[in-house]
Amino acid sequence: MDTTSPYEYPPLKEYKAIRTIELLDTPDSSLECILNCGRLDKLQYKCVSYVRGKPEKAYRIIVRDRVSKEVLGHVPLTKNLHNALKDLRDTAEVDDKVFWADQICIHQEDDDKKGRQVELMGEIYTNASTVVMYIGRAAAHDTEALYPADTCYELALRISSKQAIASGAPTRFCYSGSSGLARASGHIAFGVWTERSWIVQENVVNENTSVLRGQKKLDWSSVATMSILFGVRFLPLELLRELRESGKKKASLDCYIDAVCRSLEIKSRKSRPAVSTAFGSLLSLCENLEWYDALQCADPRDHIYSIMALSTDTKRLGIVPNYDHSVQTVYIDATVRMLTTDKMINHLNYVSLLDNLSDPSYPS
Repeated sequence: MDTTSPYEYPPLKEYKAIRTIELLDTPDSSLECILNCGRLDKLQYKCVSYVRGKPEKAYRIIVRDRVSKEVLGHVPLTKNLHNALKDLRDTAEVDDKVFWADQICIHQEDDDKKGRQVELMGEIYTNASTVVMYIGRAAAHDTEALYPADTCYELALRISSKQAIASGAPTRFCYSGSSGLARASGHIAFGVWTERSWIVQENVVNENTSVLRGQKKLDWSSVATMSILFGVRFLPLELLRELRESGKKKASLDCYIDAVCRSLEIKSRKSRPAVSTAFGSLLSLCENLEWYDALQCADPRDHIYSIMALSTDTKRLGIVPNYDHSVQTVYIDATVRMLTTDKMINHLNYVSLLDNLSDPSYPS
């Protein structure tokens, strides 16, 4: 058991300064790192996108001094981030083990400084050399046939039966309950990562995104497109029913499919503007709130903060993340800013579509 003291964060000296972690090569399950500071546009790093999971922080990462290697303290971690960093450290498919991960790089106990860093999240993810979306440890139902899948078509050929591809391209997947590859695809396509509101911004603002499942990489577009293939019934309905009946989803699968579709369109628009569609155009904050309202946030205030980098009117609205404010204050402030800035009463139509009864702290 690690008995070191909590790490004391030195203050960041300028507005666009951030911290990054350099993972050290330790031989066991313990994690150690060096914490670097600098301007976000001067640092080389990868961003880690992951599901926070249960809030308990039963794990730790040791912080060492770069020169003396002296232990400076520890930072508590949730189980999911611990797993992510361990797999990132150990995988041979991700080099240069320097990352930005919110739980460590943002001082979580200082709400004022946390708000300032969250305000920079769009820039932090945009400036990263790549974003690694961690979708969990390798599972028993995974199969080596999933790895690597460089294109969605390649993955389709692997999942599909020989009869389905006899014509040269699959038109529908033949599925049986014993199909390990189809089952693994279903669990990946609709894993808990698809429920997170933050995942949209984290995966859209940077063109270079990869997926890590355990220590194996998958192509981001292939994984995202799997959700759409299920949605259009190209992948087996039996798995959709199985996922629905599991009771793990808090909203319909169609809501998540819509969110993934939109993410794909926005990324396509960024990389190939000449062939983009209106569907891939960026929306206002109010429109994004409606589009992504089925996605989940541990903190209700993040329903707004998590999509600011995707919204066309963020600067004009002048919203600054502030975790000292109550949920009610944050929502009322955002609503007043949208109404007074756009002078459009129809914004209230969007608000009326949101479920504000699940938490008594939400404004009515």
